[in-house]
Amino acid sequence: MKKPSKGFLILTLVLVLLLTACTKQELPKETVSSEVTTPPAVIVEEYEFIGEVQYSGGYSQSEIECINVYGKNKDELGNYTEVKFVYKDLEWFSDEIKIFPKIVMIREDKCRTHLPTLKNHEIISVIYGERDSEDTIRENIVFFYRQFFTQADPLEFNLSVQHKQSTDLLNLDNKSYKLTVAEKAKIDPDIFDRKETVYKSENGKIEIFALKKDNFNNYFDMSVIIAPYSDNIVKLSGGKQYEFYQPHCKIVDVNGDENNELSISFYEKTSEEELTQSIFFVDIEAGKEVTLSDMGLDNIFELIYKTEHRLRIGKLKEMFDLNTCYYLRKDNLNFIGAAPVEKISQLPEEENLILSVLRDPIFHSSRYTPYSFIIQYGEKIGLYHDWSMPMPFPKYNNGKEEITYESSVQMGLIDLDNDGIKEIVITMWVGKGTGYSATDLHIIDSTTMEEIVTLTNDDIAILISSYIDAKIVTKE
Repeated sequence: MKKPSKGFLILTLVLVLLLTACTKQELPKETVSSEVTTPPAVIVEEYEFIGEVQYSGGYSQSEIECINVYGKNKDELGNYTEVKFVYKDLEWFSDEIKIFPKIVMIREDKCRTHLPTLKNHEIISVIYGERDSEDTIRENIVFFYRQFFTQADPLEFNLSVQHKQSTDLLNLDNKSYKLTVAEKAKIDPDIFDRKETVYKSENGKIEIFALKKDNFNNYFDMSVIIAPYSDNIVKLSGGKQYEFYQPHCKIVDVNGDENNELSISFYEKTSEEELTQSIFFVDIEAGKEVTLSDMGLDNIFELIYKTEHRLRIGKLKEMFDLNTCYYLRKDNLNFIGAAPVEKISQLPEEENLILSVLRDPIFHSSRYTPYSFIIQYGEKIGLYHDWSMPMPFPKYNNGKEEITYESSVQMGLIDLDNDGIKEIVITMWVGKGTGYSATDLHIIDSTTMEEIVTLTNDDIAILISSYIDAKIVTKE
């Protein structure tokens, strides 16, 4: 028989491969498919009821005051690792504490060691058990503010939690466990007896108290209570207050998030004749101290200090140089849309010069300069701090009163040095006293928008006197 040619064999092989590729055959069940499939979603286990927190010491428990506890996801020792406390219509979740469900949870607000708070009933403390090892169970205590049912730090109200080994054994399911018990202890037994109120608002809603005093008669270690959030005692991270002065408090929405902050200005005696201001912010709703960074303002504002006028305070009429802190905007343009701007003066349209005042909430944290001024000259913008506010005047339009600055602010473009470039000149009438009227003169470089000089009445008087040769002649 004649052997098939090599070309015939190649052609036959190609036809077999083509037929195999075109034929759809179902893969055997044991064959592993190369298709990538998405694994089924993990079904999250629902919370299971662990138990109801029991009152200790024979206290009766009404249905509305009970606390129920739920848990899910257990570790190898049988502790629930995710728990939920339910009190009235409030819930608190945690994946940081562990609860062993076979231990009775106890609400012991007043037993063992009384809570040394200003109002004991406003704090809830719950003892629960955690299995530490095969033969050890450890008690822990979690604290809640009663009104909001949020977790409380015991350090804020002068408490520590101490653990000690119990001599008793705990029997559960025919097994004995060693028990480590938890007890509350006062850090300083007399700390609240030494409490000194350094500020209380007229309506009693804001109270600042201090626990210690230094050699300069500065109060420190201060906390603040804000009603009706009084069960949250906010301990401030620092700051001192001179005994013979008083802090200043303002409630203002500092960062414009529609959530008010409490701004507190303290004045510390830093030397025999010097006071230094410091400013703290408290988030009223959250009941905690916040910083510029917390409020998203650290890249917008910077803190600077300036030595102000001498200040006479106290019964002894002591005189002090006051170092005041100011929050200044870093970028001249980022005020747009971030704070209310009020136009107070404008030249005719052909001059294209507008003076406005920026009523920036952050400046209200300082007692002295709550405003900055904006000058728009054509496409150029200048932002100026520390100017005195001009005197407002009422104007009546159809019987309705409007506040204007027409009589107290005058502006002009004048070439003062004959260099062919006009400077921006602004005069502001800023106040008056007995036989005295105060006017400030501001001169701005119209090309760079930098302030050349600000002159007060006293500055102008000194300049004028340098050009006048005056002498007193006595005649008979």
